[in-house]
Amino acid sequence: MRSIPNWLLSGLLVALLPVAAAAQEAAVTETAPEPTSAIKKIAISFGGGYYSGSTFFELPTIDLRAQVAPGSNTLTLFNGQELDLGIQRRPNCLDAPIKKIVPGQSANVRLGFYISDDFHMDLYGSYARSKAELSLLRYQDGVIAGRVEPDELQHWTDELYSSQGIEGGFRDEDFRSFTGGANLVYDASAIRMLGLTPQFGTGFGGVINRFTTLEDKTALYFQLFGGVLMPLGDHLRVDLRGTATTFSFATEEVTYAQQVTIFEGTLGVTWLFDVKPVH
Repeated sequence: MRSIPNWLLSGLLVALLPVAAAAQEAAVTETAPEPTSAIKKIAISFGGGYYSGSTFFELPTIDLRAQVAPGSNTLTLFNGQELDLGIQRRPNCLDAPIKKIVPGQSANVRLGFYISDDFHMDLYGSYARSKAELSLLRYQDGVIAGRVEPDELQHWTDELYSSQGIEGGFRDEDFRSFTGGANLVYDASAIRMLGLTPQFGTGFGGVINRFTTLEDKTALYFQLFGGVLMPLGDHLRVDLRGTATTFSFATEEVTYAQQVTIFEGTLGVTWLFDVKPVH
């Protein structure tokens, strides 16, 4: 029996090498798991709308039988001046101050990371602009004559407290608020109705309340919100959201801080981007 020539055997082995390599690669491909990503989608949102403002300083009227310590009934105006309302309630005086942020406008931006089809964590930032105003209750001959609004306060401080030289400071025309934090959000796609998906969540972070002259007031906030989503395509949707933000609002007046809740109603648009796993 004749043996196979060495040159022919070598040629057969060389020819079979690519076939063996291809078979091995196919086996690895079949057994290797499909790569996945911890982040399913990224969402970028921009919105704006209504900012409710809030009353952040409010004192009751002084009882006729009460007497406060000298200097403890001093009111800091928005221009930095101090108005001393006195240690007792006189027949003709101003009393019961209220400081408030009036309604204004807000804008926000969010960067969301979907960890599942419905749950996502958002980085959140917002900006609001409004006015801050002071009003005081006026007594005439011991009887309440009404609350004096900022436009009329100069007249009554000149008449009742002329020796203090008060010049304006009853309104801050350029109050601004900055917030930033993190949100945990759930898109309730399981209960979608009429093409609208409910959304709700919670968040926390920090807020800076900035006045024109007075020092910034900073605080930590807690947030609750809810709304609906309306898809405009696979990667675009419209968001309608209502947000309640609670924090402690400090003031210049003797260690006074009031818990306030700001409401915002915003309309925005969101772009969604699929995240492809890295091989």
